[in-house]
Amino acid sequence: MNLLLAIWNIAPQQNIGMFTAFYYVFWNLAAILSPLLAGGFFDLIGYLTGINGLQTLFLLISAIYLVALLILFIIRCKQIKVFHKNIYDESFLEQQIISRELPIRYLLFFLFSGQQRKAEFKDLKIRQQEIKKEQKKELKNFKAEFAIIKNKIQTEARKIQRQKIREKRLL
Repeated sequence: MNLLLAIWNIAPQQNIGMFTAFYYVFWNLAAILSPLLAGGFFDLIGYLTGINGLQTLFLLISAIYLVALLILFIIRCKQIKVFHKNIYDESFLEQQIISRELPIRYLLFFLFSGQQRKAEFKDLKIRQQEIKKEQKKELKNFKAEFAIIKNKIQTEARKIQRQKIREKRLL
């Protein structure tokens, strides 16, 4: 997952630049300090336990991964609560579309909401199909009305042509 996109999605619109700067500062700081800290940590583990410090690498990575999952879970829960609260508010949806946050929020919503809204989405699909059917019916009606009007115009045009022909014969 690209963390920068997640930060842009979470950050308030007016503070995206500041959050991006924090991201890059801490990213580069971690790139500088992590080899030093990891080496010291492995040497300390080796000194205290007598076990090669690199053997504990798997446990360390597992712990860091669990912390990252916990943080993502907390963020996801907050986003979905806000989304569920405001999903039917049109101004909220317009604001989300304008700020381009809606696709990622929908992704989180679809990935983590489970079966809660499955019936609603089926209903939405059915409604969309009904709307398409109604639009097809309206199009057929429009075509029929258009054909009637076209026939009327053609008959009027023929009448006018006949009158012109009659007038030429009379002259």
